[in-house]
Parts: sequence; C-alpha cells; structure tokens
Amino acid sequence: MEKTPLAIAFAAGGLLHLALDFPLHTHDARMHFWPVSNWAFESPVSYWDNAAHAGIVGPIEATMSLGAAIILWRRPLSKWLYALVAVLLAGELLSSGVWRFVF
Repeated sequence: MEKTPLAIAFAAGGLLHLALDFPLHTHDARMHFWPVSNWAFESPVSYWDNAAHAGIVGPIEATMSLGAAIILWRRPLSKWLYALVAVLLAGELLSSGVWRFVF
C-alpha cells in the first residue's frame, strides 16, 4: 500500500481527534478501549461544558484551530483548498461556540 499525503493526513487527523477526545469529555466520555474494557475516563475539563471549564478550554481550542488554518493559508494551495480550509475553520469555530452557549 502506497503512503499518500492525503491518507497520512486523514490518519493523523483521526489519531489527533482520539488523543484530544480522551482528556476533553466529562460526563459524555466515550469508551476508548472498547471492546477490551467498558471503562470511560470522565475528565474534569471539557471543550464545550461551561461547568467543566469550557470558558478556558474552548478559546484555546479555537486559537489552535485558527493557527492551523493560518499555517495552511500560507502554503501554496489551489483556490478550492483555501476555500475548504475556510469552511472547515468556520464549522469548527461555530460548532464550538454553539455548544458552549447551549450548555
């Protein structure tokens, strides 16, 4: 199997998501080690739950997302990739803000 940059990016994104899911979910924690174990780590911090410090974690997450988008925008990409980065950044920022507002 050939290692293409796109496949590497998707795999890295999935692994990064799992790594950050683990410490940033409180009562909605997932069973990351299923089927080996039904245990779920309930973190004291959350990126969306205001009762679990989302007011601190959320802005840090938004800043990191904005930083990643800026790094991508500085690279020579096609116009549709610049647009895709902008749409994904907007989705990230809007979804995080909505959940912090709701909860």
